[in-house]
Amino acid sequence: MEMIPAYSNYKILVVALLFSFGVCKSQNKDTLSKYSYWMTGYKEMDSSFLFNVATCFFVRNNNNLYLVTSNHVISGCDESQNKKLHPDIAQIWIEDSTGHPAEVITVNVTYERDTSKCYDFTEVADVMVLKMPAKGYEKINSVEKFLQPPFKKINQLIIFGYPASGVDYKIASKLKIKNNPKVVTHFALFNNKNDTIPKIDSINYNVVTNSIPINNTLKGYSGSPVFLQDKTTKRWRIAGVFSGALTATNTGYLSVAKIDYVLKQIEKLNVK
Repeated sequence: MEMIPAYSNYKILVVALLFSFGVCKSQNKDTLSKYSYWMTGYKEMDSSFLFNVATCFFVRNNNNLYLVTSNHVISGCDESQNKKLHPDIAQIWIEDSTGHPAEVITVNVTYERDTSKCYDFTEVADVMVLKMPAKGYEKINSVEKFLQPPFKKINQLIIFGYPASGVDYKIASKLKIKNNPKVVTHFALFNNKNDTIPKIDSINYNVVTNSIPINNTLKGYSGSPVFLQDKTTKRWRIAGVFSGALTATNTGYLSVAKIDYVLKQIEKLNVK
């Protein structure tokens, strides 16, 4: 089994980084794409920056706003698990109605990065939720209207995110699976060829795909909201947070941390 975390990082010279910031923004059309936001992270390293690319979205609950992304985007719990080379600052890019950058939300994520623990994605949900200030973000699009009712028969799946390999960072890219995608809710994993008893993954939805390549082109999609369309009602529901992709027995799977784990983290933050 091979797991590909779907975020990307770069070591970029300061000049190149500042130029890229000047031309990047998120898409704001009346589609599901407007719920995905481009998320960058940087860390100063001598004469250069370490630059990360990922995606995030927002949920409103009890008059509070929460930023949601994949845990490995913030924590550094990826295939290298090198927290020291992971960003201190996350930036979320917001645009106005004309499609031009109007605001950059800057969040210091040092505490979350340094205190988080690294677990296998089948043991602990690859989800990070951050509580935002109560005021000042009224225009941000949030996904709570897609929480209910639960989906039953699935017509199609769609993901909007900001891949590192995208032609134009200004526009969210789309992953789509049509024609009744198969969603596995309890997935049996053999982590190596010597395993005789599989590990059951009930934390993630694992979506079978033969149309989406399981490779590094998925990097940057981490943290994207994953939407499923109900086959009967044609209404969209949010399934969870896109974490990455894996291959098992010559089949590709998109790994989606279930939205339930986002709501559990929000509930804990509401209690504090």
